[in-house]
Amino acid sequence: MMIKEMLTYFLSHSSSEAKAFGHLYESIALIQREKRCQPFWLPHRNHCKNFISTHLSIAKRNEAILILGSGPLHEIPLPLIASTFTRVDLVDIVQLQETKKTYSHLKNVRFIEADITELEAKI
Repeated sequence: MMIKEMLTYFLSHSSSEAKAFGHLYESIALIQREKRCQPFWLPHRNHCKNFISTHLSIAKRNEAILILGSGPLHEIPLPLIASTFTRVDLVDIVQLQETKKTYSHLKNVRFIEADITELEAKI
């Protein structure tokens, strides 16, 4: 498993800040940890997805949605959101290729890599 993580790290296209501050490493580690701990995390994931699904009807307009800190989308019912909104923008400092590939069939979804705090580039 560590070899796959290392290859993912070196083959990922992330900003130098994301690498320097450990965000790329943490993103990769989060996915691997989720796989190892899936039985323990599953109730939380399902609760989050159910909460979001239940409350999507509150949206008054369905033109666009912006999700900050989207991560690997474990807790987000992206297919449902993509079918509800015309445009879905997912913002995080790291967007792993594995996540992008999983949802590449959703044509109205944009993955945006950005440090929304704008602090790390200054440091």
